[in-house]
Amino acid sequence: MSAISAEEAQSYSPEVAPGWYPDPDQAGTQRYWDGSSWTDQRAPLPTTQGFNLSAPLLLAIIGALAAAVGVFLPMVDSPTSLHIADNSVMATDVIVGALVLLGSIGSILSAYQNQHRTHRDIRLEAVGVLVLGAAIYYGTGDRLDLHTTGVNGFGAGIPIDGSPGIGLYAMGIGGLLLLLAGYLTPDHGPADAR
Repeated sequence: MSAISAEEAQSYSPEVAPGWYPDPDQAGTQRYWDGSSWTDQRAPLPTTQGFNLSAPLLLAIIGALAAAVGVFLPMVDSPTSLHIADNSVMATDVIVGALVLLGSIGSILSAYQNQHRTHRDIRLEAVGVLVLGAAIYYGTGDRLDLHTTGVNGFGAGIPIDGSPGIGLYAMGIGGLLLLLAGYLTPDHGPADAR
């Protein structure tokens, strides 16, 4: 049986096969068409089973992964230095790195839970702001100045100007995606509650 809209079924003559069609009077239900008119038999529309991947959940997963990976990637890049010790957010500041990792995991869980809720949850936006703020903080000011050691670890350190590395960019993009995921979560006010 091919599915047709309720309006099409209502406008057709008896050529329309009897069967269940979307109810023209009640959203979310189906109604039985006996071939000539609607009957009083109604039933809920069938739902699809399986994993539903909404846009906010997908953005939260990608953003959280980018932020989580970013804390381990180099946060400072310098064309004159081949190896920079303690060059990731996790190596520089374990607390901030751990907060980004925990926030990333929490963001995915929050986005998954929000798929089935009818109220807005700002946890995604809050984590997005924190991750983006950490990326901006570590990517500005003297935190990008590198201090190298002399030959074989001896000698005075030579300051080298660095630029933000891939880790900070990954964290920044992750934070922006988490903000966007939070913005796209359903926002139904009390008037919409059923």
